Amino acid sequence: MIRVAVAFSAVALTLSSTAGALAAGESRAAALDCQSDLKTAKESLVYVNGLLPQKVIRLTGAGTFAAGIVTVEAYTRFVTLEYISGKLSAHQLSSALFTAARAAKGTHGYLLRLAEFLKNKISDLEAQCGGANVAASSTTPGSTATNDLTLTMSFQGVSEKRDEKTDAQTPTAGVTASVQSGSTYSGNVSVAGAVPAGDAIYVVFGTKIVAVLGPGGGRFSGVTEPKGFGADTTVGAFVCKQGASVGKDASVTTGCLAEGDDISVQWIA
Repeated sequence: MIRVAVAFSAVALTLSSTAGALAAGESRAAALDCQSDLKTAKESLVYVNGLLPQKVIRLTGAGTFAAGIVTVEAYTRFVTLEYISGKLSAHQLSSALFTAARAAKGTHGYLLRLAEFLKNKISDLEAQCGGANVAASSTTPGSTATNDLTLTMSFQGVSEKRDEKTDAQTPTAGVTASVQSGSTYSGNVSVAGAVPAGDAIYVVFGTKIVAVLGPGGGRFSGVTEPKGFGADTTVGAFVCKQGASVGKDASVTTGCLAEGDDISVQWIA
């Protein structure tokens, strides 16, 4: 298990304490703390940059896995063993594998934002510590800043809001909508804040894009399963670069921000 989230929190906290100490004039001790924090931040950035090419999933700690980051391969092995041992049904296994594929895309965006956060903190610490500029080798191409932006997805009587900058979701436990298979359902995505220029809002049902919305959000439809289908799926909203179209697999999207507003959809056969 890779504890990137722990490193993220630790760097943020130590930066705060160092800045306060320097402002108070505790020069010697503060300088030592600052250099230590700078070293930690640089090591964390190298570590995150090493994760970016890999296929990994960020876990929240709500399930069997503890909070952290795990490879898709390890997660797949685990849920497959759970299925073989009878702890998961075939539908649950299918849902878990589908969720893993989706989560890998969201985790990549999370790591890009984490790398950007660390680079900014390194710059701040170097200014405070009197160190050199960040070496070119520690930069991460393709990362972009995200202003305050939240998406709220409403679907069949339930809703979930996600902060595209922090990836925080409300409610934290997630929500489930129960619907009848054989029917087609619609929902809505509302936006608070500004969607970055060149981005679009993609509504993804299962692994397929069912709607491409503009920066103001709006209605979507096309959420359906054939009569007799009785498994669980999800519907979510993602802010990604423009260019993908309805009917395409969600894997074709690029430059996505947070993991998306995921609502679990429980289909009644």
